[in-house]
Amino acid sequence: MSFIERSNYAVEEKEEAAFEILLKVGYFKRCSEHEEVVMTSGTVAQRDAYRYGNSHWNHYSGIFKNRKEMTAAIKRVSENPDYSSRRCYECERHSYRA
Repeated sequence: MSFIERSNYAVEEKEEAAFEILLKVGYFKRCSEHEEVVMTSGTVAQRDAYRYGNSHWNHYSGIFKNRKEMTAAIKRVSENPDYSSRRCYECERHSYRA
């Protein structure tokens, strides 16, 4: 595995961990009809994800170098426009068919 491949893998692993944290605290939620669709819940603040990550640091310390790197990843993933909607695009798309 080349340096670039290892670096990309490390970034993906960190973003997956941040995504997991955001799901666990309820910042993100999955559509009940379309499991693959993730949306922002709108009811949980970013700081709740930071608190969760910090309180479970032992679980995440092997992925992140330090807590600052973890909170930066949480912030980056939480601001990803792919998850910014509060509605499922699949449900919206199907509700307009008649």
